Amino acid sequence: MSKHILLAAIVTALLVPCTGISFAQDLTVQVVNCPRSAKAGQDLNASFQVAVTNKGKTEVKDVAVALVLKKNALCPAPDRPAVYSPDFFDGVLLRDGRHYVSVAAGQTVAIKLYGANTIPANIPIGRTYYLCAVIAGGDRQQQDNKAGTCACCPIQVVGTEAGAVITGLAQGCATKRGTLTILGRNFGSGTAKTVVLSGAGTRMDLTVLSWGDAAIVVMIPDDAGIRDGRDYQLSIQRADHTEVLSNSKPISICPVQLPLPVPIPVQPPPPVPPFLF
Repeated sequence: MSKHILLAAIVTALLVPCTGISFAQDLTVQVVNCPRSAKAGQDLNASFQVAVTNKGKTEVKDVAVALVLKKNALCPAPDRPAVYSPDFFDGVLLRDGRHYVSVAAGQTVAIKLYGANTIPANIPIGRTYYLCAVIAGGDRQQQDNKAGTCACCPIQVVGTEAGAVITGLAQGCATKRGTLTILGRNFGSGTAKTVVLSGAGTRMDLTVLSWGDAAIVVMIPDDAGIRDGRDYQLSIQRADHTEVLSNSKPISICPVQLPLPVPIPVQPPPPVPPFLF
C-alpha cells in the first residue's frame, strides 16, 4: 500500500463520526413524583415516572436507562453496567429496573415502567438513599466513559415491608372450573406476582381474576394434572418464580359428587284372577 493511500485511509477514518460516543451528552433524564419514603422489600412498581429528553439533532435509539439505588447522588460510572441482586449494595439495580427507550430529536419520552422495581429486603433502614435513573449504553449502545448522565432523588427507607400471609380460603375446597378466594394480609400489588398451585406432581400458575391487599380471587382450571379429592399447596410467588413471597396454604380439590340414583317405583304385581272351574 502506498503512503498516499494509507494517509487517505487515516484521514477518512478520522472524518467518520463515532456514533454513540457523544449521544448521552444530548440526553437528559428526570425522575418525576419520586416517593419520599419506602420500606425494605417494598415494590415501588410505577409509583414514580422517568422521562428522557433528546436535545440533539438526531434520533437516538435503544438507549439503556437503569434504575439503581445508591448511598449518594453521584452518577455511577457508565462503563460499569448496573447489576441486579436481591441484596443491597451501593448502586444495585432494582428488580426489573433496566429499560430501553428511543427518543427523536427535540422530543421527551416518558418511559413506561413495568415490573416490581423492588427495594432490597435487607437494606439498612432509617437512612436516606437515592433512587437514580442512569442513562448508559448498556448492551445496545457504545458510549464514552465520560458521557453518562443521571438524575437522582432522595428516598428514605423507614421500615420493613411485611410479607404476604395467606390466612385461609373462603371455600372449604376448590372446584375445577370454579373460583377460589384466598384470604390474608399484605398481599400488596399484583404486579409481577402470581399464585402457584403445586403438589401431586403438578405446578401451575392460576389465572387471577382480582387482586387486593387482603383477598385474591383465582380460577381453578379443568386440567388433567388436578385430580379430584387430592390435596395441593397454594403460594404467592414472583411471576418469574425466583422468589416465594408468602407461606403455603393447603387446599383440597372437591371430590366429584355423583348424582344420587333416581328411585324406580316398584309396581305391585297385577292381581291374579280367581281360578275358574
